[in-house]
Amino acid sequence: MLKISLVLGFLSLGLHAFAQNTPTASPTTAEAPIAKSSESKKVKLSEDGHDHFMFNFTIDNVINGSSDSFFKSNVFNPNLGFYFLYDLPLGKTGLSVAPGAGFTFSKVNLDGAVLVQNPNGTSFIPGSQHPVYGNTASTSFESASFYSSWLEVPFELRYISKPVNGRSRIKVAAGMRAGINLTTNSKINYYDKGFQREQTHKGGAFDELASFRYGATFRIGYGAINLFGYYGLNQMIKENRNYNNLDLRQYSIGVSITGM
Repeated sequence: MLKISLVLGFLSLGLHAFAQNTPTASPTTAEAPIAKSSESKKVKLSEDGHDHFMFNFTIDNVINGSSDSFFKSNVFNPNLGFYFLYDLPLGKTGLSVAPGAGFTFSKVNLDGAVLVQNPNGTSFIPGSQHPVYGNTASTSFESASFYSSWLEVPFELRYISKPVNGRSRIKVAAGMRAGINLTTNSKINYYDKGFQREQTHKGGAFDELASFRYGATFRIGYGAINLFGYYGLNQMIKENRNYNNLDLRQYSIGVSITGM
């Protein structure tokens, strides 16, 4: 796209120079097309695309569809994401498509559970039963969480209204987001009875959690503020390592901040 723009720019400059140097053209006729072209170009640039940068502030959690599982999580898990999307308008309909790329950081605080990886596979167990940091003669379990980072590719089908009250617009967007797992780790907080103080153990990486994820996205808003939602369509644990047959799908609900 950059190369095409440069070529078109050079061609435009060449045509302008040719028009100015043509003997039969008067200064008035030579300058008028230039001014018109420049003006139309400015209008095009201002109306070409919207919401190239998007910041997501969400509450992440996991839907547990398992009938028998030790997985439990807290409700409040603040997370964030940053994305760049290239908006491609579909004529003057207000519709556009927007592919992009970005980064998502997700953390889930567990409620009495611990993420573990052993020869059988990956699962969740009660924190009190953890063989090292559970309720033993030397330790007492307190809390745990797991967190992951993703390199993601979002794609949106968008509708954006004409400016309302001067500048801001009504926006609706639906799409998909797919990502590659960069890393997944866990943190266990426990009380060390020997040292008589709280300790933190960081574990990972958990390579048996899904290395690839995909899900549906939706957002709606006015101006720079949009409500946002994401629902994961694939399992959180790799199928061949999910020895407890857990049905865990991650989701996000929050706010997107975009352009006006």
